[in-house]
Amino acid sequence: MKEAIISKLIKSQPSLSFIDPFLDSFPNVHLYLVGGAVRDTLLGRRMLEMDFDFVIRGLTSDEVKAWFSTEGEVNLVGH
Repeated sequence: MKEAIISKLIKSQPSLSFIDPFLDSFPNVHLYLVGGAVRDTLLGRRMLEMDFDFVIRGLTSDEVKAWFSTEGEVNLVGH
């Protein structure tokens, strides 16, 4: 049930349309949507900002920066 709620969130946000192409480019990478957007969605709260946080496992920070360089702003934390 909770997976369906998060899936609906992802499909409803144009800014998250990178997910499928990203995973197609890196099929062995683990991509996790985390943070306030997940919490607010699961609690039924309206998000005030479209701010999405991800954990990416299986790529170097340089690989992440290179792929996202044409996709928009990326703020790498804890790399």
